[in-house]
Amino acid sequence: MEIPQHILDLIEKYLAATISKEELIALNNWYHTHDDSQTTVEPLVSATQNDDQSSEEVISRRIYEKLLNRKDIQVPRKKISPWKNYAAAIALLISICGLGYFYLHQRSNTKNNAKVALQATSINADLAPGGNKARLTLADGSVVILDSLQNGSIAKQGGIDIQKLANGQLTYNRTNSAINATVVFNQISTPRGGTYRITLADGTKVWLNAASVLKYPTTFKGATREVVLKGEAYFEVAKNAAKPFLVHTAQQTVQVLGTHFDVNAYQDEPVTKTTLLEGRVKVIANHNADQQTILVPGQQSALHPSGKLTLNLHPDLEQVTGWKDGFFVFHSTDLKSILRLISRWYDADIEYKSPKNPVFTGQISKQLPVSKVFALLSLTNEVHYSIEGKTIIVTNK
Repeated sequence: MEIPQHILDLIEKYLAATISKEELIALNNWYHTHDDSQTTVEPLVSATQNDDQSSEEVISRRIYEKLLNRKDIQVPRKKISPWKNYAAAIALLISICGLGYFYLHQRSNTKNNAKVALQATSINADLAPGGNKARLTLADGSVVILDSLQNGSIAKQGGIDIQKLANGQLTYNRTNSAINATVVFNQISTPRGGTYRITLADGTKVWLNAASVLKYPTTFKGATREVVLKGEAYFEVAKNAAKPFLVHTAQQTVQVLGTHFDVNAYQDEPVTKTTLLEGRVKVIANHNADQQTILVPGQQSALHPSGKLTLNLHPDLEQVTGWKDGFFVFHSTDLKSILRLISRWYDADIEYKSPKNPVFTGQISKQLPVSKVFALLSLTNEVHYSIEGKTIIVTNK
């Protein structure tokens, strides 16, 4: 298979660390349109305990030589510029070329760091990745399954025309009767393995992650704009200084005027996190108003079960929003947290049978079947897995 020139250009940009987010998404989308079913999987790198740059360069050179020797992929024989994040760059190259391997840095509790490439565990079943799936509950209690519904107008409620658009999007458009209409509430919920995007009546955009629920009025009246969230959502709030936007969760309330932020309020997560990318928000603990903080861009709050609110001045923003852009992003992420992410996205029941909780760094596309995700994780010497239907059993090797 010949790689188009514009894709080669994107690969070069990635390796040079100059690629934009939009170009990275385009590169990822291209990869998932080509057929790698005929690809032969073989080990690329052996285990090593050396963590210096020279070892990274040797590994990257081996991978590039593998690409040059591939008969189904034509790669230009040009010098590849060095890049800062070797692990991520190698991961992308391997993923693009369908070799089925992921260069994953697994940080143990010891001083030694292991880099291992192993063949994927054989499986008896597989689970497809999630997609645009959601249920819309209207004001009268009727339920609309959005993923099986044709595009177009769904209903008219509270002076609003509710429409389903392409690519998993729902939008609320004001009509002439919206001014005098009674305020009614809708609720959109995504299952495990589902995600959806909604544009509210004020123009606020919301990306709803898997296993999440958002309740909201069809139109905003009064002095505030208020919604209720369970799970996780990314918000781009339409600016309106006269009408603050409030996001209520079980443990906290986020007050904003117009900004971009992510709220992770899953019940099975140890803390409720709010991460600000743009603008300004105030986070207030519901059960203790003394616990509150104002976030500026690039900061993250964490509300603990004890009711204490802590502040992270340098959160990993790429990791926080990776789900919205179609990636699992791990930067020193512990295995139990990773398994919770996988469980929600693939609607899988995961049993982890080990007291250990190693951490990982890497990036994996959410469009891969679950077997490939675990094959990538198993490149370390820490993870072994078996898949039986919707049950995945994970142990340490």
